[in-house]
Amino acid sequence: MSGGERAEYNLLREIKSSEQYDVLLLDEPEASFDNPFIKDYIIDIIKDISQKTTIFITTHNNSLGMLLNPNKLIYISNEDDGFKVYTGEVGSKNLTTTDGTSIISYDTIMEVMEAGTQAYEERRQIYESFKN
Repeated sequence: MSGGERAEYNLLREIKSSEQYDVLLLDEPEASFDNPFIKDYIIDIIKDISQKTTIFITTHNNSLGMLLNPNKLIYISNEDDGFKVYTGEVGSKNLTTTDGTSIISYDTIMEVMEAGTQAYEERRQIYESFKN
């Protein structure tokens, strides 16, 4: 097996064995994997396990982050007065801290997952040029 295939096998094995735990923490599990593998294998496995245990995932990968359709979003920002933790439901207009500070969900998600709306639109136009 190649290094990538070994990594895929190890990740799948570890994720599948995790349903015996109360919480599963995945820190950028998409590293070294292509988006088709994430979409075709990882997402379904994570969704299945999420029915049995709580899962926290850190990711900047838009396929993993968005196609999982998570229950909650957590965004941590390093601001002048320290770190702030924003949370919200998927689809909510704002992410909010416990002290009531809020940020616009769409803007934050676009920045983190897509490198901003300008980059997202540029990619969309490039994809459309292939399509047309």
